[in-house]
Amino acid sequence: MPAFQRISDTEAVFRIDRMIYSDAVISKALYWLTREFTIDRRMESEACEEVSFRISDGGTPPDWDAVQQRLSQSLADFKLREIIITETDAIRNILYIKAFSPNLSPNADQEKMDEA
Repeated sequence: MPAFQRISDTEAVFRIDRMIYSDAVISKALYWLTREFTIDRRMESEACEEVSFRISDGGTPPDWDAVQQRLSQSLADFKLREIIITETDAIRNILYIKAFSPNLSPNADQEKMDEA
């Protein structure tokens, strides 16, 4: 779970481990919170990113524990998606090549058997 520091009723800071979560994962997780918050990102070090949340204009103070839970859930979700995409990349490419190759019809195997 990201480290959390409540600054005030309307602002909090989360520290996210960049050795666990990539920039893409963090960006996707934060995107879903941009309607409610103004979000600023800053690299503290190569291994740690500080993310500041401020309530958007006119917003009411949130339950920061619930925000932390949502952020943690989103980070885990997008991290798992990233792992799945990485692990299935080669097989997806093979399927795309086979599906869209002009030299291969969908029934090429059956056609070869019919010719024999």
